[in-house]
Amino acid sequence: MRVDSKYFNNFRVLQVVAAAMSVVLILGYLIGCRTGAGNHSLQNITVNVQADGSDVLKLRSWVRQVLDATSTDENLKGTVVLDLDLRAPKAMVPIRRDGVLLDRTQELVIRGTLAWRRQSSSCLVDKSVIFSSRAPGPLEHKIEKMVYRSVAECLRSLAGSSKVLGMNEAELVRRLPTMDGQELDLALKKIVDRRMTGAAPALVHMFRATGDEKLKKRLLGVFARLRARGAVDDIIAWARSKDSDELVPVLAVLAQISGPKAEAFLQWAAHFHGDAHVREEAAKLLDRIQMETPRQPVPVRGQPPAGHERKERQPPDILPGEGHRRLDIRGG
Repeated sequence: MRVDSKYFNNFRVLQVVAAAMSVVLILGYLIGCRTGAGNHSLQNITVNVQADGSDVLKLRSWVRQVLDATSTDENLKGTVVLDLDLRAPKAMVPIRRDGVLLDRTQELVIRGTLAWRRQSSSCLVDKSVIFSSRAPGPLEHKIEKMVYRSVAECLRSLAGSSKVLGMNEAELVRRLPTMDGQELDLALKKIVDRRMTGAAPALVHMFRATGDEKLKKRLLGVFARLRARGAVDDIIAWARSKDSDELVPVLAVLAQISGPKAEAFLQWAAHFHGDAHVREEAAKLLDRIQMETPRQPVPVRGQPPAGHERKERQPPDILPGEGHRRLDIRGG
């Protein structure tokens, strides 16, 4: 059977065009996964994937589906970078679950970074699946579910951070009592970095109200950086119940805040505390305060202090009594 060369050539051209379009679509898909451009509303997301072989394409596809399914969050400001690392399976200490011996694990690590107006925040999600090397079962489905949960968790964390980064001082102070976890950590960092001294009363109230010792110690660092003298009374009241090892760092905070009340407590600790180590450390802190306090210059004997120089008395232009001129007693 004879085939017309004209039709054959047209068919070859169509094949070439179709292949070129396929390449363009694949490149567009891969670039879309990397830049976060797609139908989803989060256009400011860059996704970087590290995995073995064909897992890269699968991972990109799963991440894209998560982003497409993510609802618009107007609080997610700035640019976001998600670095995904799906690590190769490795052996683990075998455990038996539901009659199956599980001896392999595969780990997924996601590092998310949010940058907005010279501020930044980050999240780290580390999850893994375990399976049997002999009967892995629906392993790909397990990894897919792990990717969905991990990406969504990281985005939620960054969205919460974005809200904090976008707050002004008044809004941040108002929201402080409701914050916890990473959101509170970021808020405290922002207060210190921006030296938001207006937040000190709210932080003092938080210090007084909380029973969380870890939170109290975190707040001590904030008070020291802000030199929050309004917190000194509460710090001293809390410090009186501490043992020697816990008290010394508190004394260092009080020395950094300084002020009459803080120095008075340091004086008490340096002279009357029952532990010699505490007395020694308090004395060192007092010496440091003394060295850092600017001293007034000591006037030379017979020389008046600065600002009180003796001035030569000049005769007044007008004698006491209105309308009297200074008398001229020189001979004429």
